[in-house]
Amino acid sequence: MEQKDIVFSLPVHEKLDVIFNQLENIKFFCGHYNYAVVIHISRQFTLTEQEIALLKKHENVVINPQRLLTGWLNGCLLRIHVENCKYAIKNYQFKHLVFLASNIMFIKKLPVLTGNAGPFFMFDTTTGWYQGIKALRDKKLDKTLRKCDKKIHAGNQIDGMYFSRDNLIRLTDAIDKCYPKYRFTYKLPAFIYKHLIINAVGAGYRLLAKSGFSTSRFYLLLWGTKNYATEEIYYATLYFSMELNDATIQYPFTNGMADAPAASDYTRICYMGWTGVNGRKALVLDEVPDDYCAVKPVARNITNPLRVKITEMGRGSITHNATINAG
Repeated sequence: MEQKDIVFSLPVHEKLDVIFNQLENIKFFCGHYNYAVVIHISRQFTLTEQEIALLKKHENVVINPQRLLTGWLNGCLLRIHVENCKYAIKNYQFKHLVFLASNIMFIKKLPVLTGNAGPFFMFDTTTGWYQGIKALRDKKLDKTLRKCDKKIHAGNQIDGMYFSRDNLIRLTDAIDKCYPKYRFTYKLPAFIYKHLIINAVGAGYRLLAKSGFSTSRFYLLLWGTKNYATEEIYYATLYFSMELNDATIQYPFTNGMADAPAASDYTRICYMGWTGVNGRKALVLDEVPDDYCAVKPVARNITNPLRVKITEMGRGSITHNATINAG
């Protein structure tokens, strides 16, 4: 079994040039580690055999043979990361696995990952955080929590979260058993599935957001469904409920916002730019706190100003004052 310091789990679903750009970004800012990137390619992402072969030739990159259907707010990201974790556990001995997204870019060297996991925040179940409230009504999660000594709901933005190999094995096994992948393996042709309701929900959200409609109201439209961002709940909740955490570490308590305050006992990786009205607010790179080494969202467009600036940083030309484009 191949030895690695870090394995990155990366789901991708569009734009090959952006994927190569992100891989070069990882190589520049994380190349001081012996690392691997496990890529999951969405079934809706049409790539030729030649293009997939080019990805496979990229240094430290492997393609997960599993290709699931992806949507928006339908739990697919959790299942995709589970599949990537299973692949990594089977093929590598590693110290930590880090979850990434296709719109994350590093802006400085990845520091030493401290502890066995991080980062997390505890959420108040009496607040209006949509993901947290839906998690309390999740029967699959509740059934699994009944087998645990404790029942502690915790949340996180999965982007930039990491676990040690031992903890990841236990968590992934628990989620694999309770969170089936059949919903994302339909035999319909991908181009048909792409236009079904599972993606129409996301399209509707983006259309309403651009029109100025309150996205919090949009969530009310989903209230009667089972749809929520399960990836923001399952790993963190089971980590605490299975008592894998260090009880001496005090994690921040928040109402579920992505920019939760830090605990000093873990490494912060990704600074989330989802703030302001309808989850959009411009910020410059110089405003990113020093204890972060990556940012999100960076638009999946190779000519996006922020992406261009960060790419220049990776070539040694460190320039700032770029604005995050949350496209």
